[in-house]
Amino acid sequence: MNHGGAVPKNILVTGSPGAERIKVLPLGLRKLYDAWHILNVDVESNPFPVGDYVGYWAPEQVRGEKCDARADLYTLGTVMYEMLTGSGPFGGASLSKCLYAILHDPPIPFAVARPGLALPKGLEDLVTRCLEKDPHLRPANARELIRALQQV
Repeated sequence: MNHGGAVPKNILVTGSPGAERIKVLPLGLRKLYDAWHILNVDVESNPFPVGDYVGYWAPEQVRGEKCDARADLYTLGTVMYEMLTGSGPFGGASLSKCLYAILHDPPIPFAVARPGLALPKGLEDLVTRCLEKDPHLRPANARELIRALQQV
């Protein structure tokens, strides 16, 4: 899903210039999405911008499962992918296609999403690892991700 450069509303930047801190906040949108289905609200055409958020949901969030910090690393992987390529990692013009892609499709290869993009060795692999469907295959925590980024 192409987010048009939008940053998810649950990413908060705090601090002063040069000392910024990034915080990923839970939004509970899965519960809202489920409630809309119970109420028979057409989420594809609803004016609430749920599509701006679901492209950042980890597969376990889409399935309504319990999430831990690795879901945040998935969201961060989505943001890193967008920062590097200018588009979302899965495509999908509709909400249902986006959710399907999050659950089943591999990320679009960087060379396809942005031909000619030159990246440091290992960066695409690291971002792709953050986007793994199985949370156990993602970095275990932010410290592990930071160490891996420093090696890249």
